[in-house]
Amino acid sequence: MYGQKGDPLMDKPMNRARFFELLANAGLSSDDIEDIRLAYWLTKEAHRVGPTRDSGERYFEHPRDVALILVERGHADRDTIITALLHDVLEDTYVEPRVIICLFGSDVLNSLTDLSKQIPIFDPANGTLTGYHKKTKEEYYARLAQAPRRERLVKGGDRLHNLGSMKESWPIERQKPKALETKTFILPFMWSADEALAKDIDILVEQILSTT
Repeated sequence: MYGQKGDPLMDKPMNRARFFELLANAGLSSDDIEDIRLAYWLTKEAHRVGPTRDSGERYFEHPRDVALILVERGHADRDTIITALLHDVLEDTYVEPRVIICLFGSDVLNSLTDLSKQIPIFDPANGTLTGYHKKTKEEYYARLAQAPRRERLVKGGDRLHNLGSMKESWPIERQKPKALETKTFILPFMWSADEALAKDIDILVEQILSTT
């Protein structure tokens, strides 16, 4: 699932070749495509070990689908696609921030830091993961509300995909708190980022909240 049913991106099975076929038609430079290929590889490898999604899919399908949602909606620039692919890497894997800077630059790392609810802390002497700085919900969403448009777009694509996945695999009593969180914290800053994307999120939220 990328966005809503009927999306053109759903016409063919998605794989690496299809993903980059879509990007080749989006006007990106060869250098941008090369960087996105690195992000695609890093995301896939970073999420290779770990739990699957509640739907049963490997976790990598989620960040790839978030990137596809944004490509479909016309947000096909290098940093947006890379950020979408990597948006859970800091929070959920052992990739060091320095790796992100070396491969993609400090702007991408800053975006990933804003999009992560917890930030890993590594020992500077040996690179051991020593813990996380965990943000409160209020701290996390307050920062995103003031973040650059790219970060709000990625969060919107992430939440649209998660809401759609939840409808297929979660009981309604588990879906409703997430829908209410979306309505309270995410939709207010999404309308100015992409009105059409916000509208699609709002539709799913209201469908969930109105289900008895």
